[in-house]
Amino acid sequence: MKSFELNISLTQKKKRVIRKLLVSKKTTYEQLHEMIQLLFNLDCCEAYTFEVNKKIIQKDKKQSEKKTFSKLKDKDVFYYHYDLVEPLHFKINVSLSDEIDTPKCIKATGKNLYEGLSGSVEEKYQSSVDVKWINEC
Repeated sequence: MKSFELNISLTQKKKRVIRKLLVSKKTTYEQLHEMIQLLFNLDCCEAYTFEVNKKIIQKDKKQSEKKTFSKLKDKDVFYYHYDLVEPLHFKINVSLSDEIDTPKCIKATGKNLYEGLSGSVEEKYQSSVDVKWINEC
């Protein structure tokens, strides 16, 4: 079974903040949510939704724990929205890749995000990305 390369980019920042991730087609949207939290250094306690082919997938409906990427195709695009109060919006471009067993971050552009107490991203506390550490987690 082929895997996917996901190019995940933050859409509303002036600076490019992108992560490239290899994942299996068996990955669930809940698992991707957790990976995005790790990839961008977010705190994982806010609401989130995925917008895939005009359908909404969100945690509170238990959809994200069961739905996998099995219906995605090469060159598909979908979106991840994190936090309702201070939202962050991500665009996810899909490419086919060789089969992999475990998810792997293959590239990181831009710094880690840092959520302050207000939930907004505070640029002065952003840190460098450690891809090796991400992949160990």
